Amino acid sequence: LTGEWYPIMNPFEDFASAYYYTNADRSEILLSFLQNGGDCSKTFALKVDEADPDAIYVDTVKDKEYTGRQLRAGIILRSSNKSQYSKIWHFVKKSK
Repeated sequence: LTGEWYPIMNPFEDFASAYYYTNADRSEILLSFLQNGGDCSKTFALKVDEADPDAIYVDTVKDKEYTGRQLRAGIILRSSNKSQYSKIWHFVKKSK
């Protein structure tokens, strides 16, 4: 996926980092979360501000649909009790 990179969380300020990439027309979004230790009771809202608010996206990993508004509001993720943890979402905009 070639396009723009958007950081969400700074790993130097917390025990986790998150970022996403979009392709040029923002029809695909790759969201990544990486955790390295830390508080396993913390909850994050991973906000994808570049999602089209009027579009429907399908996460190709879980085959689950999200609206662009939901992605902008944030994917809710609770930190893991594992010391090393990662998660990836690949969102593809559905054709109208």
